Amino acid sequence: MATDQENIQRFTLTKTVSVYPKSLHPPTLLSLSNIDRNCPALTYLILFYPSRTHQNTSAQSLFRALKMSMEETLSIWFPAAGRITFNQTDGRLDLLCNNAGAVLVEKVTQLKISEIGDLSQYNEFYENLVCKPVFNGNFSEMPLVTAQARTKTLGLRKERMVCLQFAVDARNRMVPPLPRGFSGNAYVLASVCCTAGELEEASYDGIIQKIKEAKRSVNNDYVNAYLEALEAQAPQTSPQASLPPLKELTMVSDWTRTPFHKVDFGQGEAASASPLVSPLPQVAYFMQKPQETRSIDVRIGLLPQYLKAFSHYFLTELQ
Repeated sequence: MATDQENIQRFTLTKTVSVYPKSLHPPTLLSLSNIDRNCPALTYLILFYPSRTHQNTSAQSLFRALKMSMEETLSIWFPAAGRITFNQTDGRLDLLCNNAGAVLVEKVTQLKISEIGDLSQYNEFYENLVCKPVFNGNFSEMPLVTAQARTKTLGLRKERMVCLQFAVDARNRMVPPLPRGFSGNAYVLASVCCTAGELEEASYDGIIQKIKEAKRSVNNDYVNAYLEALEAQAPQTSPQASLPPLKELTMVSDWTRTPFHKVDFGQGEAASASPLVSPLPQVAYFMQKPQETRSIDVRIGLLPQYLKAFSHYFLTELQ
């Protein structure tokens, strides 16, 4: 199998176009919450779509179909055609819905899918497939299993305090609830803390009950207090500087209700959806597994020497 560097060199950029909404919307400015300012990192996805063998589709007609589908998509979900802006007055992020559109690029290669390997696994050369703009189910056990496996893998002493943080959807926990068409992040973090020994030896029922209690505690007052805490931070403070990688901290984000592989630009569903490297290595993402509705993929940032141990502990804890 070719190396990642060899694969990178076998992709050639052939076309770059700007795509605009088919139907323009009046320009408007949407104010985003402090949650977006507190975690302004971008996460990219690579979607692989199966070819339609029964259709003799040329690259030109495929590109044209994708462009037309994107025009329709940007007309329906108009915030996606906007731009993130920084409010110099209050330090907040705003979403300027100005019909500025999106960028569609075409790269060609003679590389075969079989040479890439497992599409669900991250490959370094995926980073070069993304056009990056220049910027100035009940899964109650999954967070616990992930935290236990990560804590064991990193070899934390049993007396060390560890923290499991997980995102909680705040849309319906606010008074009044956020409108259905709200654009921007609408989550807060809830936490469960204990020693590494307690996490390892505790029963599932006990820790899961703590997770559920932490989620139930998220109400309108909790959300308001969370936002006030973010408001107290200096607007110029770098969020990344305030949250260095910590072995004691495991964060989980449940994306299982966001089926990215179902995004259809006129060619059907994707065969695979693979995010790039997480901006926060201590975060684990739970994602739907294409073609296997009862399975999920767990994406987590680990150094290569920890991968085998984590897989062992994770799968052992699930049994």
